[in-house]
Amino acid sequence: IELIVPTVPHLLAQVTQATSAWPVRPRIVVEQAEKQAALRIARAALAKSGTTTLELAVAGVPMVAAYSASKGGMDALTRCVAMDYAQQKIRCNSVCPGLVDTPMASGLINNPEALAQIMTAYPLGRPGTSEEVAKLILYLASDESSWVTGSIFPIDGGMTAH
Repeated sequence: IELIVPTVPHLLAQVTQATSAWPVRPRIVVEQAEKQAALRIARAALAKSGTTTLELAVAGVPMVAAYSASKGGMDALTRCVAMDYAQQKIRCNSVCPGLVDTPMASGLINNPEALAQIMTAYPLGRPGTSEEVAKLILYLASDESSWVTGSIFPIDGGMTAH
């Protein structure tokens, strides 16, 4: 199993921590150019692959237009790679976590006023955990998801359901 993690430090830490208990240790690939990494994985004919993007691709956030556009591009790339390599039985899906309780988010999570304001956008009313994100990634990397490709999976406590 090979997982692509964009160059966002908290995501690398989150994925590393969350996959530490997996029965099969994935190879975690950190790439500046996610497109090149996705194509490299596809060319290697892996049975499963995945990318991680943030929810900014599916929910507009003020003052981060370029970053949001890059995440939207990753979602489009996920769908294109899925189509391009489906005949080779290579699947590509994207996981889009919302606010997850990680060391990088600790400043926000440990600030009750700021956290309360942010949580108004999350119908489930709490940050996610690394374990919750890891379980979704594990599902996508397993044979249980053998008919899943080209899909974008927000895991964000309902934030993008608005």
